[in-house]
Amino acid sequence: MIAPKEAIQIIEDVARSKHGVKPSFDSGTVMLALMRIDEEKTIGRPSLMKSLNLHEAQAKTLIKRLKESGLVTSDRVLGLSLTEKGKSVLESVESVVTLSKECIEITTLGWTTAGAVISQGAKLLNKMSVSSLRDLGVSLGAQAVLLVVKEGGELVMPPRSLNEDETVRSIRIEIAKKFDLKDGDLLTLVTPCDKTLLSRIVLSYAKLLD
Repeated sequence: MIAPKEAIQIIEDVARSKHGVKPSFDSGTVMLALMRIDEEKTIGRPSLMKSLNLHEAQAKTLIKRLKESGLVTSDRVLGLSLTEKGKSVLESVESVVTLSKECIEITTLGWTTAGAVISQGAKLLNKMSVSSLRDLGVSLGAQAVLLVVKEGGELVMPPRSLNEDETVRSIRIEIAKKFDLKDGDLLTLVTPCDKTLLSRIVLSYAKLLD
């Protein structure tokens, strides 16, 4: 299987500028496209456009780049499907990153959020500060980012010193009911609830893992 970091690089390359032309979609869109095609097994361009909220020109460029990268193949009758390389890339990323399928209400925060779990992502906090990771998420388009890790069987909102606060305790309790984390996992919550934005941010985070 392709290593996760290499798989993320392949996804990011699909959305890179080529010959001075940058497409009007990003790595998050590419990730969601692969997930959608995998979910449907075969899908036509109109259905993919609708599910990703793309214009026709955007969809044509995306599909062209996915085909050039060897990630998808197309059939005039059946539509688009993942190649073995596409399946391997998606499987590799999904071994590390799990995206929530729907928007989630965190009432203690007053957020309607999109969430993703990065397996063993708590290791990122040994490389970057919480504030640096949040700033990275905001620079990629988020209004706000909340990071939560599971350590010793409990959810922690770093820095740990904040966790005795009663409000923070209430947030942790609510999040624990809505997300299933294993020790060492990193939960990323972003607002607004936008799966493309969330995918772009967590791919950037996961790429930093060793």
